[in-house]
Amino acid sequence: GGSSRYVAEVNGHKVAVQSVDEIYTEMIRTGDFAQYINKNQEDLTDEDRRLLKEQAYTIVESRVLAAQLADKYQIVTTDAEVANAIRSIEFFRDGETGQFDKARYEDYLRQTGTVAAQFENSVRSDLTNQKLVRYLALGAVSGDSRLAELAAIENATGSFELVTINYDQFKGERNPVTLEEIEQLYELKKSELITDNRVKLAYIHIKADDYLDQVEISDEAIKQGIAQLETRTFDRIEIAATSDAEKEAALSALNSVYDEIASGELSFEKAAESDAVKAVNGHLVAKETIKLGAIGDAAFDAVLFDLDLNAPLSKPFATDTGVYMLSLTGVKNVMGSGIDVTSMVRNQLAEPLVADLYYAAQEKFEKLAEIYRDDLESIANELGAEVITTDWLSLDQKEGVLENDEFYSSVAYLDLANTPVVSAPFAPGENEGALVKVIEFDANHAMTLDEAKPLLTEVIKRNKLRMAMAIELDQLKDKAESGAVNLETYAKEQGYDFFALNDLVARYMDPSALNSIAFEALMASYYEQPVAPYMMLHDGAEGIALVNVKAFKAGSIDDYSAIERQEKRGLLQNDQANYELNAIFEDFKSRSKVKRLANPFMQ
Repeated sequence: GGSSRYVAEVNGHKVAVQSVDEIYTEMIRTGDFAQYINKNQEDLTDEDRRLLKEQAYTIVESRVLAAQLADKYQIVTTDAEVANAIRSIEFFRDGETGQFDKARYEDYLRQTGTVAAQFENSVRSDLTNQKLVRYLALGAVSGDSRLAELAAIENATGSFELVTINYDQFKGERNPVTLEEIEQLYELKKSELITDNRVKLAYIHIKADDYLDQVEISDEAIKQGIAQLETRTFDRIEIAATSDAEKEAALSALNSVYDEIASGELSFEKAAESDAVKAVNGHLVAKETIKLGAIGDAAFDAVLFDLDLNAPLSKPFATDTGVYMLSLTGVKNVMGSGIDVTSMVRNQLAEPLVADLYYAAQEKFEKLAEIYRDDLESIANELGAEVITTDWLSLDQKEGVLENDEFYSSVAYLDLANTPVVSAPFAPGENEGALVKVIEFDANHAMTLDEAKPLLTEVIKRNKLRMAMAIELDQLKDKAESGAVNLETYAKEQGYDFFALNDLVARYMDPSALNSIAFEALMASYYEQPVAPYMMLHDGAEGIALVNVKAFKAGSIDDYSAIERQEKRGLLQNDQANYELNAIFEDFKSRSKVKRLANPFMQ
């Protein structure tokens, strides 16, 4: 019978419409529905929404069955375990204390529009599945036969020589492609020759960095910012003085030696020992290193951090703490060498101002998109941005700007059959905003002979080239096996790549140390486990390799340490347990009694 509260009975358990509604609402809110229906939310028809509700029901039904299966195996996930799991989620922890922050958790629920019970049920389901896998892993048989198979490859050792030829290196004859060959291949393959889905786009793309030039930072602010990153080493002559008369006498004494120091006639150290300075109790403080603000005297800092090594001597000056003359001897930047500190500081100072400009532009962008919709030129003019247009781009190959996942998704989920069509504003990256318009759409179709010619020409060229390269390496193989040719010498003479690899262990093989052809060839030889010595040809994606297997030994379980053997068995058991869990679930589902109930929500 029908009910307004329930949508189904699964093995006697009534499935509430609320649980389906929660999943359906989440799909619509987050845009996850796009993986099932290729449309914008505003374009969803009643039938589309009915299908999405069915998908939401399927998810809920699977969760109910999983919970019932867990009950069958007497696996229970307690409220305390759910709470502990949530508290352990890094995102919900305080950045300073590392403790669970309830406010962060509640903010997340509020911002995502998620009901606490819904989130907790999702965590409970994940924990239950993990327990099921662990339970089945305890009984999973991972005998030494499976471990031995793994060890035979992972622990295999060998010594190899390789000569590799990529297609660009080959120096042999390259035979031309005839029209007859193209036509023959077209007839053979035309059922497989399909064009890509293609689009022509116009789009607006704004970034926070675009607003950097609009921000003015004063030289003084930059100078102060740089000073914050510096430590300065200096000598100083210091005279204690508090009254105006004492300060005037001290300044007079230092001024009497200033010109001699500046001209180089008198050293800074000797000046401190002069009769004039001694008379006012002046003394030298040498090789002091400080950061800005360390002394706590702003007037002192202003003089010290205004000096540079080209003009290291300060004029005598008075502050509330005394009378001084400084000689700068060293400047060190905490950022180290090789960094443009001026640009770095300017950008740091500009960042909050740029962010304000960008956020204002982003807000304006979204409003303009609502007003003008598909009129990108008007939007761009008011934003001070530009409209960028593209030639044909392959949607299937994610060409050009479509390489960005957000751009691709924003285009792929539009109703491309009704171009021109415009996306909603989206963020292709951090502090970036974009809007894309599909101007034209060319749906995939069977290629004509003319459309297929460029592709087929390259295929035939590559096949002919591959054949010629294989013949050359096959001849080289015969000569090398007879001892008539040395592989390394031959490779050097022909300009091919040569690798000599001794005592290589399969699981420690470094792909980055070899070119792709050599690595493919080595992996192929390991899996073939040949009897050495042996030579083999390997036809790879980028070229062809001749592999000389000088020595080879299959690995064994004994090559693993005791800890490694335990870890490998655990991984194999988990693989087996996951496989068994899927099989058990599907069997349980097929035997379950599911009764759908008429409910207006699902219509």
